[in-house]
Amino acid sequence: MKALGIYKQKVYTGDVYKSGLKKGQPKFRTELRYDGVRDLLDWAIQLNAYRMLLERAGFKVSRMYVQAICRDSGLRIAQERGITKPVYIISVNKISDHWLNRYFQHKAKILREAIESKTLPPVCSFRERWGNRKCLGYCGACEHCPYAQSLLKEATDDERLSA
Repeated sequence: MKALGIYKQKVYTGDVYKSGLKKGQPKFRTELRYDGVRDLLDWAIQLNAYRMLLERAGFKVSRMYVQAICRDSGLRIAQERGITKPVYIISVNKISDHWLNRYFQHKAKILREAIESKTLPPVCSFRERWGNRKCLGYCGACEHCPYAQSLLKEATDDERLSA
């Protein structure tokens, strides 16, 4: 949904509630909009890194795409989010080589410093953690990361409390 630039917008219906707790308050309905900012940064960085490697090897790269497979495309929740097809081909724009080189040099420096000092690197940024979702189910290093471990412990404690 985010990669396609789809988002939800509350739209005033022109009506007000006539009874109940919300009596007199305006009514809204949720509409899907398709003109949002596409959230592709992780994919764009990865594909542009591949592009740079291919170009260094002498290949010309004129376009880049991500093939997004929507496993749940037939479900109601997907339909509510504007996902109507099982597969989307999403174009990815070129990122400047200068920016990519600086980004990867920065990441490499942080990793080198952590290895040399035998300490863990700093916690990933909020964006890199996908708002902590990556820590909770997708990160290959989460078992070694104190931040991820604290999130997992918190989630486990919350599950125990709600049970």
